[in-house]
Amino acid sequence: MQAPIIKTLVAALAFSAVPAMTANAVDVTGMDRSIRPGDDFYLYANGGWQKTAVIPPDSGVVYGDNSARKMARERMNAILAEEAEKPTSRAGTLFRSFMNESEVNRLGISPAKPALNDISGLATRDDIAEAMARYARLGVHTLFSGGPSDDDHRVGYSTLYWWSDGLGMGERGYYLADTPGGSQAAEAYAAYAEKLLFAAGIHDAHRVAKDVLAFETRLASPKPPESDEVIYDEVSVADLTRRMPGIPWARVIHAFGWPEGRRMRIDEPNVMSVRAKAFVEAPVETLRAYLLIRFLDAYAPYLSTDLSRAHFEFHDAVLLGAGAEKSRAERAVKLVQDFIPDDVEAIYAARFFSPSSKARMEALAAAIKEAFAHRLQNVTWMDEATRSRALAKLKNVIIEVGYPSTWHDYSGLTFSNSNLFDNVERANRWTWDDKLTHLDKPLDRHEWTCLYPSTVNACSDTSRLALFFPAAYLQKPIFDPAYDAADLYGRIGATIGHELTHQFDPGGSTRDENGLRNPWWPDEVRRAFVGRTDQLVAQYNGYEIAPGVRLDGKRTITENTADLGGLNIAFDAYRKALGGHDLPIVDGLAGDQRFFIAYAQARRAKFNDSRLRAQLQNVHAPGHQRAFEVRNVDAWYAAFDVQPGAALYLSPAARVRIW
Repeated sequence: MQAPIIKTLVAALAFSAVPAMTANAVDVTGMDRSIRPGDDFYLYANGGWQKTAVIPPDSGVVYGDNSARKMARERMNAILAEEAEKPTSRAGTLFRSFMNESEVNRLGISPAKPALNDISGLATRDDIAEAMARYARLGVHTLFSGGPSDDDHRVGYSTLYWWSDGLGMGERGYYLADTPGGSQAAEAYAAYAEKLLFAAGIHDAHRVAKDVLAFETRLASPKPPESDEVIYDEVSVADLTRRMPGIPWARVIHAFGWPEGRRMRIDEPNVMSVRAKAFVEAPVETLRAYLLIRFLDAYAPYLSTDLSRAHFEFHDAVLLGAGAEKSRAERAVKLVQDFIPDDVEAIYAARFFSPSSKARMEALAAAIKEAFAHRLQNVTWMDEATRSRALAKLKNVIIEVGYPSTWHDYSGLTFSNSNLFDNVERANRWTWDDKLTHLDKPLDRHEWTCLYPSTVNACSDTSRLALFFPAAYLQKPIFDPAYDAADLYGRIGATIGHELTHQFDPGGSTRDENGLRNPWWPDEVRRAFVGRTDQLVAQYNGYEIAPGVRLDGKRTITENTADLGGLNIAFDAYRKALGGHDLPIVDGLAGDQRFFIAYAQARRAKFNDSRLRAQLQNVHAPGHQRAFEVRNVDAWYAAFDVQPGAALYLSPAARVRIW
């Protein structure tokens, strides 16, 4: 019955697309028409904006959808301000405890003293291993990390996984000698670690911090598997003890609170083995200091100003290029969203997302899904059996719009007005234990696993075959039910297509039509796919984002492939929605031109130097280069009459064609 429903929705959208044009999303004043589209399409579409956009002091970047982000923040701030006035509001209580800065400063580091004394008193490697597991339940990320996650081999259930974590700088690349900016980040991290150790009472903090950095560098040494590498490594406690001796695995698992006797999966066996060996060979003093740093790093934002400031200066200023801290109210809002989001997100969704917006977006999503099905039916590099399974998988993908159908109630979790540290510790413990209660219970595919309704972003969950488009994302300049077809499809339509293709990218393609980790692409099909994505890797390797600094096309290939696929799918859906008509010319721009300009304007981003270099560690290329995907689309050449000799021109044979 699904196909007739989709066709009805698509027909409704097509009928309304042309006559319903009441708003033009293209920012003409933000363009720079002195630049030829074929030479730099990003600056053609965004050059005016790029010159005048101001990077906020509390960030290293400003995006074109900054107005949507600002509105979402202001709305959520207002909701929390209201909740803070209610004595019985759980969200209000947690918010008040964070906002009570004078009490937080009065307490200083004293709330953390019991934990710091406990860690400082650990005498053996076994004791430290067990302690790392105990503190994991309190939100402390170390090399011993894991928990419940969707079972790759049983639909609709979760199981226990070990995964790689515990690097203080977050990204592995910062620890590698050839990473641009890596040595500066490492130097700043060592200085930050020294501050944390000194606060914990370690007097030789400078030397010990250097030792911890060297230890973490060893933890970062193994290269993780590629996203399309399928690993099924199920182990028992006895297996762990045999393969990675010297660690009290039974004690670690018991401290995690995991059910005893249960088999577990390892996401990255090679990485885990190298890290286990590093743990066994490291001096006890280094391991103890590593845990002290990991603990204080996790809790510094909830302690006195000197520690929270040190946390900001490293994580936000050094790594992300921020020049100022976000307001305390904004940080308090984030705290509530981290632990009890649905207490306030339900209010946000009810107030700020209309049924008409939801219906329009669902119809648009159905149109994009149908356009992708048409493309799957015609890709030349798939054999018929693979194509049939791909279409079956696409049919099973669900698209969640606006907000979840059910909300969490966080039963049993309470907070106090006066002790922020205790509240955060309690929330971490409750969250850990709550996840364990869902083992062996059916999962809800419609549960929002990656975003909140107030988030300005979208995501794709490849294990549950689900896409999520939050209410806050579906507002101007990204989406408006009144936008005409060029704006709708060029902006949000391309994003829907982008997220859909993630279900079929190198990682997503290892999951079958039920979301199970079950490789279903024959080797020859995968080779054909990789051959095409390698062309896109080469394109991005050629883009210089700063003097002497080029992008790593391999790192960003998954997102680049999704960008290209989403753009092609959206253009097909856009043309079908017009029903053979053309949109009127607006501001001297034809409909097809406005489609591509809308796409490029949706990728607006202006970085400061520090944040731009940090982007090299991200799987997303900067927006400037992402806009260049148009050079692989034949319709773009026709829309703007791009000819040989233009900087972005590619011959038809050189254009990358994947989806």
